[in-house]
Amino acid sequence: MLNNIEKRCKGWLIIRNITAFLAAVITVTLVFAAVTAADTITHKRVLITFDDGPDPRYTPAILDVLAEHNIKAVFFVTGKACQEHPQIVKRIVKEGHVLGNHTYSHFIIKGAKPSLIIKEVTMTDNIIKKLTGKSTNYFRPPTGEIDKEAYDVLKDLGMKVLMWDLGLEKKAIKSAHKMVEHLVGRIGWRRNLVILMHDGSPHGRYSREKTVEALPVLITELKNQGFSFINPSSLEGKEFINKRSKENIKTLVID
Repeated sequence: MLNNIEKRCKGWLIIRNITAFLAAVITVTLVFAAVTAADTITHKRVLITFDDGPDPRYTPAILDVLAEHNIKAVFFVTGKACQEHPQIVKRIVKEGHVLGNHTYSHFIIKGAKPSLIIKEVTMTDNIIKKLTGKSTNYFRPPTGEIDKEAYDVLKDLGMKVLMWDLGLEKKAIKSAHKMVEHLVGRIGWRRNLVILMHDGSPHGRYSREKTVEALPVLITELKNQGFSFINPSSLEGKEFINKRSKENIKTLVID
């Protein structure tokens, strides 16, 4: 009789211990999920991008600033500028940055014939591949102008279109500090940012001296606001770009 009671007691103890263990596992899992969810909501990330280069007057100085702060960026280059400044293209890649396609001649793709879009994109991609040994499947339309027809052509070419949330340069703002102040003041509720800057311009039309001057100030301000800088070559960076590129065609909003 006593043996039976002892066996039952031991059985209940085992069940109670298993139940307690499972409850602890569930509690830890729920807490981890809550912390992870909270981190996802509060974690701020920013991807730095540049268009229209490379340009020997500005790109090397920009690369110096990025190297000083250990930040990687995406450079959307034109094929023509790559042909003219191949050593800068090679330096961009050597220092761990990512290249994107910005057409050969800063060509506006919205409303353009598919054959012309294909020519501009493939020429640039071939130049990039010749200089670096790698192709790129990231694309940004010059001036941000794009329509569904052009998007479909790019999609068929295997390109992922990456737009932006906020741009640094404004024609009406002449001061580098004011440009940074204006951009930071527009961040608002955003937690995941793609920032557009320029390290060149079509036909050398615009000076980018203020961009070079503003860049370290902007980096400091973003850090002060709790933003971490995405490395576009990392798994996180690739996932971030993939997600943003899928959102582009749904909105086509240029800020």
